[in-house]
Amino acid sequence: MADLADLRARMTAVQVAALEAALATETDLENWEAALAGMNRQTTLRTLAVHLSQHGSGSVAPVIGDDLAAAIQTGAQASAASILETYNLSLARAILAFGELYEDATLEDYRRWLLGETPAAVAPGQPNWASQRGLWKVPQISMTETAVTVNLAVELFYEMNPELDGTAELVPYDAACPICQAGVNANPYESIGAAEAAGPWPAHIQCIHYPVLRAPRMAVDSSDVWRGE
Repeated sequence: MADLADLRARMTAVQVAALEAALATETDLENWEAALAGMNRQTTLRTLAVHLSQHGSGSVAPVIGDDLAAAIQTGAQASAASILETYNLSLARAILAFGELYEDATLEDYRRWLLGETPAAVAPGQPNWASQRGLWKVPQISMTETAVTVNLAVELFYEMNPELDGTAELVPYDAACPICQAGVNANPYESIGAAEAAGPWPAHIQCIHYPVLRAPRMAVDSSDVWRGE
């Protein structure tokens, strides 16, 4: 698969200038990382709260301890880097495709089509490329990040609270891909860990599968339950 340097080497001088003007930057990377860390932090807290409640420890508030906070930040950094790389590759491919359709396009034509008002001659009434991409890409990122975070929080909760683990199932039961269908077909699992080992989950972008206990066990002493600290 071509990388950004390969795609750039195929561009005209005008296309290179358009690419440079629209590339995601270090500032974008930092903004994505901060947004993902904040979103995943809240998702982790909500997930821990649900599982604490399932085991009779609903009055015990979940927390984000130092180790958990570091793991969330590391995950956000990796995801942000992947988002930046994917965005810049998509941008380069879009510029090359635009150039094939409009060989005489100027730098201003590229700028308007990519980031500003799309020229009427190109796509009447349509938003620019970045806006169009964001319409489907932002929800996709949000769904995938949420699924990854929920699964990690569930796995960690039962890893740290082995006395609460038990027979589990992968849900939802409907699946659109062979990997997920095989995981669902293998229900039930002897533990949350076993269900996670059959994955990892999510198995693909926009995968919504995660393991749940079939019969939650009540905690003997809620003060002894790991809650994220």
